[in-house]
This record gives sequence, C-alpha cells and structure tokens, in this order.
Amino acid sequence: MSALPTLAALAIASLGLAGAMSGLKPGESVTPFNPDHISGPLAGTTKCFVCANGRRPSVQVWVNGESAQYVAKLAEHLEGQVQSHKEQQLRALIVVLTKDKAGTAKEYKNLIGDKASDVCLALLSPSDAAVGHYKINLDGSVKNTVMVYRDMKIEHAMTNVSLDPKGEKQLDGALAAVLK
Repeated sequence: MSALPTLAALAIASLGLAGAMSGLKPGESVTPFNPDHISGPLAGTTKCFVCANGRRPSVQVWVNGESAQYVAKLAEHLEGQVQSHKEQQLRALIVVLTKDKAGTAKEYKNLIGDKASDVCLALLSPSDAAVGHYKINLDGSVKNTVMVYRDMKIEHAMTNVSLDPKGEKQLDGALAAVLK
C-alpha cells in the first residue's frame, strides 16, 4: 500500500512536467509567420523573421506573461550574443504575446530603446495561428519558450529559462552548439 502514494506523486509530477512543455522540439522545422516588429533590424514591418534569415543560426524566444524588465534584460543579453557572433551570422527574435499591441509597443520602446538594435523584438496576438504552429503553451506556468535552430531545424528547446547565471549559461550553451 505504500507504493500507491509514490505512484500518485509520480503521476502528479509527470502532469506538471507535461504542462510546462512548450514549443517545437529538436528536429522539427520553423515555419513562416508575420509578427509586428517594434525594434531591431525588422522594426516597423511585419516581415517574416524566418524568411528574412533563412538557414542562419537563430534563436526565438516567445514570452507570455514575463515582466517587461525580463524582456529588456533578455534583449540586452541576446544583443551581446549576436554582437559576439556576427561572423557566424547569429540572429535573435523575441516574440511578446499580447492582446494590447499599442500599449505593449510603447512600453517596450521606452524600456529597450536602442539597447538591442540587432535583436528583433516583435508582438503577436496569443490567438495568432503561429502560436499553434510553434506549439506555444499559453498556460500561465509557461513564461517563456526558447527555440535555438540552424538550417531551419530546431536543435535545442527550453522553457522557463531564467536570466540568472545558470539560465544564461544554459541559453549560451545552446547558442554555442548551433554556431559550431
């Protein structure tokens, strides 16, 4: 009878892990979509980031419920990575899921300004078809979904990446792996 509580705990734990899953998995392909770019090389357009960058090594971070401060820190961190890896043509996109594009755009433009000129920051409605195509989990427990790829194929996928030293090391390691 003592095995029953253990099995129940494992079932609950596995359900929690399943709830935290988000994004395309390694081996799956990125697909075109057209967000509203508010900063970076595609600012002021709805151009497709995937189409514009083709087979180059890239990272997409989809955020849903993260604070603006997190996004600003992430943009600055990715800017440093893109700058450090210009020769390898690393590209970066942050997609903020929001129902209030106008208000969110103003907030992020004021917060980020030109601190991340090489990182595309874009807005997309949570109801956009791309959310489903990219398998983004909109559950409140999933704050961000990171997908690192090259040749349009996902090589590394992570959720809820923090920007503490451990999280930055995890993100930078995934980026380094696609730059080899």
